[in-house]
Amino acid sequence: MVPAGNMGLAAPGPVGTIRNPVTTLLLCLVCFPIGCVQLKALEDELNAFVGNGKKASILWLILPLIPVLGMPQLMAEARAKAGTPVQGEGNLLYYLFFGPYMIPKDANEIWRHLGARST
Repeated sequence: MVPAGNMGLAAPGPVGTIRNPVTTLLLCLVCFPIGCVQLKALEDELNAFVGNGKKASILWLILPLIPVLGMPQLMAEARAKAGTPVQGEGNLLYYLFFGPYMIPKDANEIWRHLGARST
């Protein structure tokens, strides 16, 4: 008996929301907790897409440095699952210093590759 199709690759999960990275950055500068809520929602979308069954960490609202350290790995999993032209982990230094801009920008590349449109 021969298996049909590629059994090693799972179907991608739901496509997330395209966010304006500049708006997310400005939200973090004006009201830091609101910007962190946006990044927490983005991590939830990436986890749902990858299908690892995790929820975003509440540490986004308390100490966002800790969840940012795990974002490059999560971004690499999402890129591999989506099959984007750019593969690999996101740059940790960019995520640490310019996270409110770079994390949504990298996620938007994945969502656009999957056919999501800006609203």
